[in-house]
Amino acid sequence: MDSKKATSSVLLAISVVTAIHLLFIAKNIWPINGDEAQYFGWSQELDLGYYSKPPMLAWLIALTTKVFGGGVVGLRLASPLCHAITAWVIFLIATRIINKNVGFWSSVTYLMLPGVSFSSSIISTDPPLMMFWAWGFYFLVRALQTDLIIDWILCGIAIGFSLLSKYTAIFFLVSLFLYLIFTPEMRPLLKKKNPYLTVLFALLAITPNLFWNMQHYFVSFIAVKNNANLHFTSLTLHWENLFIFLGAQLAIFGPILFSVLLIGSVDSLNYHKKNITPWMSLLLFFSVPLLLLMSLEGLFSKANGNWAAPGYITGCIAVIAFLLQKKQGRNLLYLTLVLNLLVLFGLFYAQPIVRAFGIHMPISMTTTNWQTAGKKIAEIKRRHSNTSLLVDNRMLMALAMYYSNTSLKETYKWNPLHLRNDHYDLVTDMRNKHGHDFILVSYRPAPQDILQHFSESHLLDTIHLETLDGQGSFLYVFHVIHFMG
Repeated sequence: MDSKKATSSVLLAISVVTAIHLLFIAKNIWPINGDEAQYFGWSQELDLGYYSKPPMLAWLIALTTKVFGGGVVGLRLASPLCHAITAWVIFLIATRIINKNVGFWSSVTYLMLPGVSFSSSIISTDPPLMMFWAWGFYFLVRALQTDLIIDWILCGIAIGFSLLSKYTAIFFLVSLFLYLIFTPEMRPLLKKKNPYLTVLFALLAITPNLFWNMQHYFVSFIAVKNNANLHFTSLTLHWENLFIFLGAQLAIFGPILFSVLLIGSVDSLNYHKKNITPWMSLLLFFSVPLLLLMSLEGLFSKANGNWAAPGYITGCIAVIAFLLQKKQGRNLLYLTLVLNLLVLFGLFYAQPIVRAFGIHMPISMTTTNWQTAGKKIAEIKRRHSNTSLLVDNRMLMALAMYYSNTSLKETYKWNPLHLRNDHYDLVTDMRNKHGHDFILVSYRPAPQDILQHFSESHLLDTIHLETLDGQGSFLYVFHVIHFMG
């Protein structure tokens, strides 16, 4: 594949697949979930950090909603765009270290991965993490080729932006130094200043978020620690959680590609004997260690399937390079792309599939009539002037605020023990609201633990919530009068 043809072909392919991702968003197949609604709320209250996440996602949502509005397209637009840019950077990386043919197929394969197709349909921290991780690796490749200080600095800045997207990006630096330590021809770099410049500029980029955490009890890092749920005093092995995590990798990367990655990684252990290039070793150092570490996390505790996602940026290039070496490999690649295309278009029928198989999902992810519920909450709040919204559940609070168009200044999280278990615990406080009236929204029909703190309470409405699995639920709206503390 010649240079011009490869570039134009990959740009066309990225444009077509991204257009399909955008169409999926426009059709609003997945209802906006509680996390997405919370991210939107963050974008309306811009800061240098948030309870469980760094600030990059909120900044991106603020940008896209400023231009395209706060609806589903504006809210989720950053996801397919970030993945499209990641696919382009993968093309640049593979072209630089292998050839344009591998670059083209790596880019297309990445953008059609089942995990990427799903990730492009919602808004989360993964797309910006992947985008900046890919840029970081691109500048690392340039730095290793040229040893120019500017490339090491740009690599550090990209890592810093990746850290501002998701703290998982710290494993970029882990992979980098593992590669430098265990690759004999690269060890001299450890005696030079350049790799440490990369670390310095990564730290400089994330410094504002570090200062924010210092001012907020280091809640982001505590939340990450709690999410990891590692207890080093216990050596209990959770084999079921490990198999669930590995099963998620088969779904995210695809069974064929994942198998090839594992086989290729084993073959590369003695790459000098197997004639596998040092560049292939670099690709695998940024893929396999992260996958192994998260597998151990799953074994000793629990690991979410997407925690190893950055490893598939370079893993994708490595696998395509393996497959294109033989005709049988090419056939496996074509089969993979066909299967992934079926998954991509199958997402358009997600709702009937969930209904047909009765797949149970959390109510915060599958409620289909939140617009109607939000309008009812907003109308009730208008009828009862001088009231604030009161909610006893983080996901519910985010959704109620988003769909009733209620600002954080008018909303409070019920938190009688003044704990810091989520973002709303951190930023709302009812201790100075004695004597105030509220509109209480709850999934519970009789939240007596809350009602007993008010002089009076009246049930105003019971709102039926329709869900994708057909089970449904109810939302209970109360007028609670004169908070007694």
